[in-house]
Amino acid sequence: MTESDIQSRLNLLKAEYWSLKQISEFSGFQLLPEDDLLTHYETWARENRREHLLASGGRVHRNTFENFLASNRIMPYKLAAIQVGMDEESLRDVLSELKIRKRLLQFIDPHIDTVVDGTIIERLPRMFVALQRKIFTNHDDRCRRLHEAIRDDLSVAISPVYCKTSEALQEESLLYAYEFDALTDEPMSIKYQLWLNTGKPLYLKPDATSVMTFVRHKIALEGLLVGSPSGVLDEIDQSKLS
Repeated sequence: MTESDIQSRLNLLKAEYWSLKQISEFSGFQLLPEDDLLTHYETWARENRREHLLASGGRVHRNTFENFLASNRIMPYKLAAIQVGMDEESLRDVLSELKIRKRLLQFIDPHIDTVVDGTIIERLPRMFVALQRKIFTNHDDRCRRLHEAIRDDLSVAISPVYCKTSEALQEESLLYAYEFDALTDEPMSIKYQLWLNTGKPLYLKPDATSVMTFVRHKIALEGLLVGSPSGVLDEIDQSKLS
């Protein structure tokens, strides 16, 4: 991405209102004016005395919409899948097979197929007998064991998603991704993520970018980080990320 691209995305992240198209592109699911999900959002906004933040003119208050998703444990498939280190198609295949076997309990309208019940992502390992008594050492251990259990139990092929910074560093054991870089939309791991100060309220998770993006765009990003990146930068060969 060019410096101009990075600045444009930063401007978007700092914007108070987003178009439905911008929310769709950022979150990985299509949000249309007639969607049930948007109707649920407006009902929630009224119940929480936020009528002034209803969707209007094809725009939605970004932080309020994100709070709606988080408060109701609703996740777009794209963001849910990466939290278990796989692509969206793999997660859909897994949940479809679990549903066929009557092993899937979900708490959102099943006909809204653009999002998933976020509690499923937390409960997913416990849906497999082999993992019910396991204690995972970290995110990578959780993903690796979960993917193995899915293959053994459901015979579903998983397409893993790895951290782009880890791949660029050519690490022997690639780190599983956990979320997407808010600036480049590339997969990034917990280890190689850096929080950005884009003005989001404290009750929402900060926007984050990857170590690789920071190394490539230091001038634009140096004053926007929450905390210092020196610790992780000292551990890596930055020349591989340039």
